[in-house]
Amino acid sequence: MKASRIILIAMFSFLCAGLSAQTFIGGNFRINASGNKTSDGSSTSDGPTTFGVNVTPTIGKFLSEKVAIGVGLNFEYTDSKTHGSIETESVSTTIGVTPFLRYYAYKTGKFSIFGQANVGASLGSSKATVGTTTNDGPKNTNLYFNIFPGMAYDITEKISLETSLGFLSAGYNYSISKSGSDKATSSSLNVGAGTGNILNIGNLTIGAIIKF
Repeated sequence: MKASRIILIAMFSFLCAGLSAQTFIGGNFRINASGNKTSDGSSTSDGPTTFGVNVTPTIGKFLSEKVAIGVGLNFEYTDSKTHGSIETESVSTTIGVTPFLRYYAYKTGKFSIFGQANVGASLGSSKATVGTTTNDGPKNTNLYFNIFPGMAYDITEKISLETSLGFLSAGYNYSISKSGSDKATSSSLNVGAGTGNILNIGNLTIGAIIKF
């Protein structure tokens, strides 16, 4: 309940801030499905199947030429099934919210360099079914903070390409996992800087935002 209130307060605070500022949107939408069948010539049987949906919309506002605030939402659903004499199914769901603050430190023409700080929270749950028996899995809560630099290039007045630079970043993550009366916590601190992986495609992600 407390986590849900935090998410609602964060969304309401964002919507009330900078109502007259320029708005931009971005994000991702992905659906994946997989499955297979095997045949021995006389009969056909279904293999494991997986279906997943991931939606991560982002909305932000420019409060000035150099400062923008926003919030990203995340919804992820995965359903995996194994067929046979006894069917098994595993379902997991995650929802989260990530308010962010962005500062454009350098701008020249259509090119700009910015720094962004994210503060996020997510709630996850799962359940497993074997035959007719269903058991709830652990409930997970993640709280995190990260900061990283990025670059943007304005293709037009309304559309900008963006990339975050993974080789120079810092972040902290705190996780809580509850299963019945059992509770486990973990935390991690990550700081990275260097020039050895600048061209590594895993550290370079290009996206886009649309301005209104």
